[in-house]
Amino acid sequence: AKRGANARQTVDLLAQTVTTYATGANNPFKLSFDRSGQLYVAEPAFDRVSRVPVGGGSATLVVINTPGSGLGGIIGPDDALYVPNENGEVYRYAPGATTADASAYATGFAGRLYALAFDDAGRLYGATYDTATIYRTPSGGGAASSVCTLPTGTFTIVISAAGNPLAVSESDARIYQCAGSTVSTFGVLPDGDNYALTKDAEGNIYSGLFSGANAGEIYRFPPNGGASTLVARVQGASIYSLAFKNADLYAGDFNTSTVLRIANVAPPPAPAPVPTMTEWAMILFAMMLA
Repeated sequence: AKRGANARQTVDLLAQTVTTYATGANNPFKLSFDRSGQLYVAEPAFDRVSRVPVGGGSATLVVINTPGSGLGGIIGPDDALYVPNENGEVYRYAPGATTADASAYATGFAGRLYALAFDDAGRLYGATYDTATIYRTPSGGGAASSVCTLPTGTFTIVISAAGNPLAVSESDARIYQCAGSTVSTFGVLPDGDNYALTKDAEGNIYSGLFSGANAGEIYRFPPNGGASTLVARVQGASIYSLAFKNADLYAGDFNTSTVLRIANVAPPPAPAPVPTMTEWAMILFAMMLA
């Protein structure tokens, strides 16, 4: 009954290359890259964030015992690390810093805060699991205000190509979209617990299955939602986190505490439209006048 009208397609999974990209980070719950290509891995079960060198390898500890007990962390648009906590606060670590700024970057999220995402305007969105509410701060941080309330709790959000926050439900196999205060279903997943959500450079949305019969499968949705495509299947994995870099997808596997690299998952960019005969005539006319 959860499937609705969302049909599913499958790509050729045999052409994919899955390799171990990083080790040494327990329960890799959040993944994000900085501008230099280093991968940051947040481990909320241990209140710490680790870092993986460019090209992969063993993760090394960056920060531990964050203010208010950290519940994740992402790299922001300024290349700083932002860590949410149990008190509904977010603390900022300047690029390269191992201690947080003296005061909270953002407050007022009203509950345990696991999910963070920045929009193109620099506003920080956060979703609290306890209240199933998405909040937003002004650009530059400060007090957060409520945007919408979801049907269920979530551990991760992204901002869609249309600028709307998307949240994957932990328990009811749906990705929800907030357009203003209106909540709608963006896409439907197979049954199972869901913790992972990310997007590629073209705005396609990806989510992976943590548990259930489809555990280890990763699905892609178009930028505006709708039918999903199965793009990867990692046998025996519990997908805990996802991130993109170039065309490659990176997946945190809870079972092995490794980060996997799945090569060439993103579809190629859409080709540029071919000019019509009328447009060609206008181009030639402009060249003659130049």
